Amino acid sequence: MSAWLAIVNPAAGGGRSAQAVPALQAAMARARLSLAIRISERRGHATELARDAAAAGYCRFLAVGGDGTVNEVANGLLGNGRVAPSALTLGVLPIGTGNDWARTHAIPKRPEDVVALVASGKTVLHDVGVATCRSGDETLRRHFVNMAGVGIDAHILDRLGDGKGGTWSYLAALLGGLRSYRTPTLRVEGPDFRFHGPTLVVFAGPGRYCGGGLEIAPDATVDDGCLRVTVVKQMALWQVLANLPRLFNGTVPQSPHVVAARSPALDIASDVPVGVEVDGEVIGAAPVRFEILPRAIRVVSAR
Repeated sequence: MSAWLAIVNPAAGGGRSAQAVPALQAAMARARLSLAIRISERRGHATELARDAAAAGYCRFLAVGGDGTVNEVANGLLGNGRVAPSALTLGVLPIGTGNDWARTHAIPKRPEDVVALVASGKTVLHDVGVATCRSGDETLRRHFVNMAGVGIDAHILDRLGDGKGGTWSYLAALLGGLRSYRTPTLRVEGPDFRFHGPTLVVFAGPGRYCGGGLEIAPDATVDDGCLRVTVVKQMALWQVLANLPRLFNGTVPQSPHVVAARSPALDIASDVPVGVEVDGEVIGAAPVRFEILPRAIRVVSAR
């Protein structure tokens, strides 16, 4: 099916995603591109809509929302069970609070500019992360296209709740969360990588940014078959404050408190309960295994 399907999270961006639909429809019509619309109604619904639409023959998808909406749609495409995800195309109209995945791909924010990019046909094959961890009494397997985190990152997202906010909300929650966070001792292991010690957070993924534009992995490449691993060791509050500029200038891996690596897979275990998040959503707790699926899905990109 040659039509594009837009899956809209009406709550994203404080309701701005739903308001953007008429402009998106008009821009697609001007570009002579066929567009169908589906509206997600609850958490996880975008995954169901994407999976069902792929099974029905749709091949081109636009996630209208933030990183969480992109994640849900991607999980639907990757788990559709009938069509190879690399034969499907995923784009985004970024209307969320973080838009970190869109930032990696230099996706514009105006509907007409996104449509122009879509019409150009510029796409890349994109690596996909897979997280396997415990969620209650169950083992959960979840795909992610940007970044996963273990440690205080998940703690921050729990503090922020559904109203995650942007960069400054994330940083404020980080500084406030340091007072209530018990730093775990993590064992982080890959095929050629080992770390064991008190750890503030571990980030891993194909993406470059998290927290609304914080540059965690400045050398990330979305199609090299490796997770970018960033281990942030335990730090005092003053050390965290001294290192904050690194989140904006691309020097996080150069900090003496950081261990950076590349790995196709990663196992993380903790001495105390610690949360796991993927693409901005807390999904469970360590122990967790992260793996990469090389060039698993085709995405619209301006890079």
